[in-house]
Amino acid sequence: MYVATLILHSWLRWLFIGVLLLVLGRALWAWRRRLPWTTQDRKLLAWLLGLADIQLLLGILLMGFLSPQASRVFREGRDALEDPATAYWVMEHGIPMILAVFLIHVGHVFVRRGQDDLARHRRVLVFFGLAAVIVLTSIPWPFMPYGRPLFRLG
Repeated sequence: MYVATLILHSWLRWLFIGVLLLVLGRALWAWRRRLPWTTQDRKLLAWLLGLADIQLLLGILLMGFLSPQASRVFREGRDALEDPATAYWVMEHGIPMILAVFLIHVGHVFVRRGQDDLARHRRVLVFFGLAAVIVLTSIPWPFMPYGRPLFRLG
């Protein structure tokens, strides 16, 4: 179960990142050209929220129940964070990703409440741009000490 969830979490990140970058690109294009907020913009945000929630759920399953670090954190508590690998997965990956999903949800509320189309596009750029920076700096890239492969196969 652990390996299957890890593979799914790894592959879905690419779909999530792709939709996030697409949302940001569309917002920048529309904001610079003063284009209206469209149904397609709304649908892309809905897709992004869904993907963010699925990734968060998979991450919570991994970190909370399935991973070897999870049982260690539950067993040893704060002492488990003295291990650099465990500290990385909890403090440098888990917490920032939760913050990014929170920013996406808060940003979505602010976008929906935007007074005009330009304000909506601008809010997408601010909230989702911050979330993108957090996500891209918190992914365990292969060149990092606790990095994972770009495409996990097993």
